[in-house]
Amino acid sequence: MPTTTPRKKAAKKISIYQIAAETGFNPSTVSRALRNQADIGAETREVIRKHADKLGFKFRVFETRSTNICALIQTSPGQKGLFSSFVEAIMDGMWEYCSEHDLELSVYGADVERLSTGDIGRVLGRRGVSGAVVINASDDCRYLNRLTQERFPFTCVATAPAAFMDKLVTGNNEQLTRRAVGFLRQIGHRRIALLDSLSSRIQAGVERRESFMAAMVDAAPQLIAHADLSGPAADDFEFARLATRQLLKNSPRPTAIIAMSSEQGVAVIHTAHELGLTVPRDLSVLCFDDSRLCAFTNPPLTVASVSYQKIGYAAARMVHQQIDKTGTSTGEVLSGELIIRESTGAPPPEA
Repeated sequence: MPTTTPRKKAAKKISIYQIAAETGFNPSTVSRALRNQADIGAETREVIRKHADKLGFKFRVFETRSTNICALIQTSPGQKGLFSSFVEAIMDGMWEYCSEHDLELSVYGADVERLSTGDIGRVLGRRGVSGAVVINASDDCRYLNRLTQERFPFTCVATAPAAFMDKLVTGNNEQLTRRAVGFLRQIGHRRIALLDSLSSRIQAGVERRESFMAAMVDAAPQLIAHADLSGPAADDFEFARLATRQLLKNSPRPTAIIAMSSEQGVAVIHTAHELGLTVPRDLSVLCFDDSRLCAFTNPPLTVASVSYQKIGYAAARMVHQQIDKTGTSTGEVLSGELIIRESTGAPPPEA
């Protein structure tokens, strides 16, 4: 009877996760140590490299990729879709920088709970990410502490917890809000309403609301519409539609509405038309954050805006400098501008 020789089991490939488990270091730390990156201490690097050599670990070809900057998008409960006009503009700026410097650009999105309870360093490491631009960071984003502990390069755009202001690239929200309110008051408006959809979530919203209240010391409480994003108005369009209908029930009604985003501005104009009002004859509309939508609404929207493309570009540059050790991690505040279009005009004579 013929005999058969047992087939040898293929040797199990050694991974950075095995090295991490056996040395007690995070996979991201192991990866950076094996790549000889400068942000890893000499003693740590030596321990990891010796253990990797002992196991016979070799980097696979695809792991020696170019610098990869990730747009790390934190989502909100009930959020519909990942790419708002804000996110798209930030990524346009990131893409421009990455293209100029021959870098890879990737995207990862998840809610704050998943980001904070998971091993974010491992998640990004498996995707070959070298550094991240964090979009929509909120005060409860504990994952930023983990990234800091692992010395993982990152910046935040538009908003960041107080402990990470040195990582923030944003616009001058106080200056922009005061200019917006000042312009509307200059052309005769006194009953100016605000759609406050952001102050419960991000610092930029807080700065805009507080600056609005400081500039409008005589504003009635009913002229500020607050968003409950866990309710039926779970996105900017729906919130603005419902809030505008409610605001316009006031007597006397507001003669101007300031919206927190371009999507909200579009929804305010649409809702005013539904109610038989003409913009700007009966109601002026001004919004933050210029997008391509704003110039093509009917009428075109007046905006108080910092270019989010420029913010995205600056954030990608800041992360790249952290990765290459060519710059310091200092926040940056960009100036904005008021772009006056046809959605704003003098208030109605009877106002």
